[in-house]
Amino acid sequence: MSEWKNLMSSEIRQKRIITIDLLRGISIFMMLMAHIETYWLESESFWLIGIKFLIVQIMGTSNFTFVAGIGFAYSFQNNLKKSKSRNLTIKKTLSHTIILIIVSFIFNGLQVLIGGLGLSGLWAWNILQCIAFCRLFGILILLVSKYFRFIIAIIWIFLTEIVISWMLPIYQVESFARIVFLLFFNPIHGDGFLIFFPFFIFGTLFGEFIQNFTSKDKISTENKDLTKKSSRILEKWFLIGLGLFIFGLIIGLKPAGAERDYYELIKWINTHPNIDISSLPFFIMPNSYAWVLFCAGWQIMFAIVSFYIIDLKGYFPKSSNIFNIFGKYSLSIYFGHYLLLYFPFFIDPNFSLNHINIWFFFIGFEAIIWLIFYYLDKKQHYKISLEFLIAVFSRKLNSFLNNKSKDSNQ
Repeated sequence: MSEWKNLMSSEIRQKRIITIDLLRGISIFMMLMAHIETYWLESESFWLIGIKFLIVQIMGTSNFTFVAGIGFAYSFQNNLKKSKSRNLTIKKTLSHTIILIIVSFIFNGLQVLIGGLGLSGLWAWNILQCIAFCRLFGILILLVSKYFRFIIAIIWIFLTEIVISWMLPIYQVESFARIVFLLFFNPIHGDGFLIFFPFFIFGTLFGEFIQNFTSKDKISTENKDLTKKSSRILEKWFLIGLGLFIFGLIIGLKPAGAERDYYELIKWINTHPNIDISSLPFFIMPNSYAWVLFCAGWQIMFAIVSFYIIDLKGYFPKSSNIFNIFGKYSLSIYFGHYLLLYFPFFIDPNFSLNHINIWFFFIGFEAIIWLIFYYLDKKQHYKISLEFLIAVFSRKLNSFLNNKSKDSNQ
């Protein structure tokens, strides 16, 4: 029992960067909104899914991956400074990543059993699997300098576009293209590693900046030189975000038709009786190269402004704020919200909502989840959260790896 209490104090109660929780919470909030509409809307109202999805995806799974990169780099650099050993830090990070990969496969297995997916669903790129493998390759990417890392992210975006352009027309008939699809893009409308890894890389850049900034003991309002230097770095990052945002917007103005509409948004939007479109600009077409640049730019700017206002200026939102709660328990909420999504169908298999009454159910859905986790947080029942269980098993695996290493050296 003492081990659990020690873990609670060291892992859960450590000083948190509020911005990370806030951004992660916004992403989970948006993802839940998208899922509610996808599961509960009647077919005549699918146009709402299409329109909302264009907005939600900017701060949904892509931003969740970006924030995962922030937290990953921040935690890695913190652990590195505490342990003074890169090998120990890598083992600790790898332990957490392995547990997260196992959790993602469990989630995929449940989707196959309950959701009726085929066996290919066992290897399906949802956000959990995506982040787990981003962390795995993130261990390598952190060995690279920040400037080279940024270049890698940009090159990665366009190389992925080349792969997609080659693969899409032939993956259903050509075996090698099919293998590439199954390994990296299954399903094409999912959260594929190749598409989302640049978000994670951009996140690591900002995460390292936050860690370096917050670790300086001399930071205070009286230290004007350091404050000015940090402000200039923030301005530089904001301009980088603005540049990516504008670049993605400009190169993404050309129209994308149904062949690149992985989510079938055009089809859904056209279910509205007064709408008839045949294309959408690339910069708002999810999983396109221009969309990645556009979203990454926006996310960097939003993160910079949030960090400046909240963590530097001290305008903290209340700890009970819905985004803070959602951010602290993001994985638990992501896993648990599916229970509520399926619940109405146990009462009425034909359950569906229209584009008006779904808003009342949406507010109630988010409120119920917030109340549950607000209560758990207030009562300090951390040990029943998925985050806590992952931390427990990660620590055990890390201890096992360290003991193995000691035995092999003896």
